[in-house]
Amino acid sequence: MQSQEASKIKKALDKLLDLTYEDSGKYKHYRLLLEPKEMKSKHGQYDWQSQAIQIYNFSRKPAFTMLTCLHELAHHVQIIDTGNSDHTEAFYARFHKLLLTGIGLGWITASDIEQENDASDCQKLEKYYGAPSAWSIPEVSIEAAYVLTVKNAYAERDYLKANHFKWFALMQGWQKTVDSLNEAELCKDILINKNRELIVNITNKSFPQFSMMYYLIVKNGYEQRQVLRKLGYKWQGFEIKKCWVKKIVSQTYHEELAKAAEYGLAPQLIFPKNKS
Repeated sequence: MQSQEASKIKKALDKLLDLTYEDSGKYKHYRLLLEPKEMKSKHGQYDWQSQAIQIYNFSRKPAFTMLTCLHELAHHVQIIDTGNSDHTEAFYARFHKLLLTGIGLGWITASDIEQENDASDCQKLEKYYGAPSAWSIPEVSIEAAYVLTVKNAYAERDYLKANHFKWFALMQGWQKTVDSLNEAELCKDILINKNRELIVNITNKSFPQFSMMYYLIVKNGYEQRQVLRKLGYKWQGFEIKKCWVKKIVSQTYHEELAKAAEYGLAPQLIFPKNKS
């Protein structure tokens, strides 16, 4: 099932397709699945039979996750065009075209492509199209609407519901779209004045967000309970029974594992639950 977060990102990717192809409609029949798990062998994949794009490894820089989305979307586009897809020049022609629009939208930069050291695309792209920093980027109009994201807001959940915020389980946050930056900033001020513990961010509506929340758990940690408390773990925290639990932003995953390893701990990653 496609999550709310995935639905929002797919809408953004569909808009990118509109800006890239005149006949974009034929490319929009796919599903986007955000899988909050860490994989060693790949960051994403495209299943041509189900026309599903799966994205993993949200510990990575968000721009790198977007590059993975565009990579897998290029496979989908090539499948629709030709009936097959592989990492040949024909694939990179489509990937390059999507990247140009993505840079024009401000989702990624040429530096992101060059610095993505856990994937091998940059070398092939440079072979066919030269250095990303030298590419000619199209001018793209960006929608003038903004998204407020509110986290750490359990105490204010009724207020947020009443004011048309929606809960997103994977990112463990509330979101609302407004028409102008002034309106977004006014709403942020009201929220912060109401509760200074809230974390409120404003982003352009066209910018997809990949900041997920992970739960790390440690079982059988009674003898290490003082260390676990020091590291921020809670016994049976977040209604997860019989273990020590810490909720983290996905991009801090490897940092948190390294901290735990210093004390001989090996936390396990589980999926966040749908609760506010």
